[in-house]
Amino acid sequence: MVYRTNVSYISHFLREVDMFSGLSERNLDRIASLCEEYTFAPEEHLGMQDEHGTNLYVIRDGEIRVSVGSQDTGVVVRTVREKETFPDCGADGAASAGYDYAGGYRSHCVCITAGQADGAVRA
Repeated sequence: MVYRTNVSYISHFLREVDMFSGLSERNLDRIASLCEEYTFAPEEHLGMQDEHGTNLYVIRDGEIRVSVGSQDTGVVVRTVREKETFPDCGADGAASAGYDYAGGYRSHCVCITAGQADGAVRA
């Protein structure tokens, strides 16, 4: 499920995330205005290797598991938890090769589209 949210609420949340902690209030508000919130069901598949993506997710609560290998026999290599970030693409826009993403249990995330966020902070 995807929905828009209150800018000041998201701005306050982003301030507590290491990646965004050094930004000014103005830049936090700009980025927050671009965010959409997602809710992922347990075990919902979020993406996999070789898929092209441009989003950065910030976990509000819950967790996302990152694994390598097939969906049936994959090995979890990282668990992303509250106030941590994970991209669905590499810095160059290429897929995060070799990784699959799935919700560990009901997870709520803030999603920022990479191109929009870059333009918001530079403006």
